[in-house]
Amino acid sequence: MRFLILTFLFTLPFAASAASFDLAAPDLAVGESAQITLSITSSEESVYTAEAIVSFDETVLDVSNVSVANGWMQLSQPGYDSISNGRIVKTAGRPGGVTSQTPFLTFTVTRLTSATGVITIEGTSKLYNKDSVNIASSFDTQVFSAIQNTVEVLPSLPPAFVVSEVTSNETSEIMVEEVSAPIEEVVDTNPLPAAVITFQGDVPYIPMLVALLILLAGTAVYFIIRSGRKNV
Repeated sequence: MRFLILTFLFTLPFAASAASFDLAAPDLAVGESAQITLSITSSEESVYTAEAIVSFDETVLDVSNVSVANGWMQLSQPGYDSISNGRIVKTAGRPGGVTSQTPFLTFTVTRLTSATGVITIEGTSKLYNKDSVNIASSFDTQVFSAIQNTVEVLPSLPPAFVVSEVTSNETSEIMVEEVSAPIEEVVDTNPLPAAVITFQGDVPYIPMLVALLILLAGTAVYFIIRSGRKNV
């Protein structure tokens, strides 16, 4: 029991100090643009410095207007601040730190194609507490799935129906007509009883005759042997 209590006490601070990167983004149709917000959330311990590494598919999504949110002091140094090859790296600090959900980064995304596009926070991103300990534990991802055009489709019809279009000078409408099925002659075939055995093709007369002869010969031999025993 003491071991369990000590384990709980040692693991509780780590669970309470968990922090996460969260993305907020609407779905996009081809050609549409929207602002994406990257926020930071810490359950209890304050986050003082953040290094966000954002990856996206350049063939599907175009990213522009990247900026650090108000209240953060950006670190503009090589390796800590860059945008290239489908990757955004931004590092900034916040005096006093943050615990509640707080915007960290904003950028504009334009969808270029109908293919599935992904924006993800890489697991190498970091959130530091006041002791410069990385407490990041959750990294969000946004998926922009394919959007299909909505097409009105007529419900499926039985084979006996056809769809035809009736057009006049003023209106055009879809008509559903029932097609008369051809009249087929119905022949009543009574099934044979289960005890009736039928043959298909030629009846095998010769094998049956041979079997009968063998049976008669066996019977004759049996009676000869039996009568011989009586005489003895």
